[in-house]
Amino acid sequence: MRRKEREIVDKNEIIDFINSRYVGILSVMSDDGPYAIPLNYFYDDGCIYVHSAMNGKKIDSIKKDNRVCFLVYADGPQILHEKACGISQIYKSVICFGNIEIVSDFDSKKDILIRMVSKFVPEEYHYSSMKDENINSTNIMKIRIKKMTGKENKLSSNHTVIDR
Repeated sequence: MRRKEREIVDKNEIIDFINSRYVGILSVMSDDGPYAIPLNYFYDDGCIYVHSAMNGKKIDSIKKDNRVCFLVYADGPQILHEKACGISQIYKSVICFGNIEIVSDFDSKKDILIRMVSKFVPEEYHYSSMKDENINSTNIMKIRIKKMTGKENKLSSNHTVIDR
């Protein structure tokens, strides 16, 4: 990492950040070149889980090349900055590199979907149970993370925030 002073080195902080976000960007290599897709996800034990339709450009690409990159980020305000063009961006991000695989076992798919829903829906909200036909028509994919890096540009009291 070029900007070592912005690197997040604490693995727990990286994982906490991943768990605090709801949408990440999955990047695959398609026949047309790089292809990036925003997806809901959840993280568990070194893996990221996403869901999708059973077919399409993303699935075709994954079947040809299972190497992926997954980005989770949060942007903050722009600030005045004494270097470069005079402004900078406040942000925090984690990039995960790994291999993706399709989960085909019905019980595993159901368990993953239940866990994913529990990330997004607070306990006090009741939702209908998942129907078998919906589980069968949903692709679940598991990214086995090989490398994960975190980076942030923190807002400090010394910064002047640009109001828009």
